[in-house]
Amino acid sequence: MKIAEVDIRCYKPQIVPVNIFKKFDPMTKQKTKNRKSDLLSRYGTVHDTRIDLNIQAERLHGNLYQRKSSIYVDVIGEFTEPVSGVTQFSILTFPVEKPELGKTVIPSIGSFIRIKPTAQSVIELSLEEFQNLMQLAASGKLRSCYLAFNEPFRGRASIVSISFSSDPPEQ
Repeated sequence: MKIAEVDIRCYKPQIVPVNIFKKFDPMTKQKTKNRKSDLLSRYGTVHDTRIDLNIQAERLHGNLYQRKSSIYVDVIGEFTEPVSGVTQFSILTFPVEKPELGKTVIPSIGSFIRIKPTAQSVIELSLEEFQNLMQLAASGKLRSCYLAFNEPFRGRASIVSISFSSDPPEQ
């Protein structure tokens, strides 16, 4: 049985001219909308706050353990205007010693991690900011909030600004 033979001596490589000096034509590239620069803002009425304190023992190395605790304030309410058809929101806040800005085109302090069925967001606060929010929440005087954020895309958005108040929301 003989397999097809190829005569290498008959192979002639083809030279295809390539223009390496071809200029980039921006008109041929499809343009996309810059969603990151469109800022929206919403006022919200706060209906409830939940404060969670978690304490646990955490194993480090070998037989070394440490005590670890975390505290969260979850602000639950309703926007005065819908965001992507949703009015219910939940803002989970927690303290860190040194909060960092989000590394997006527009620096952010937090983000919406899901929009539907409830707009859920997560925000890091400094220890002092968190203490002030805790005082408002514990006294029952937290009534409204204001958020500025990017237009949601695929269920996510960066939060640029937030404020909490004991006054009712502006309309």
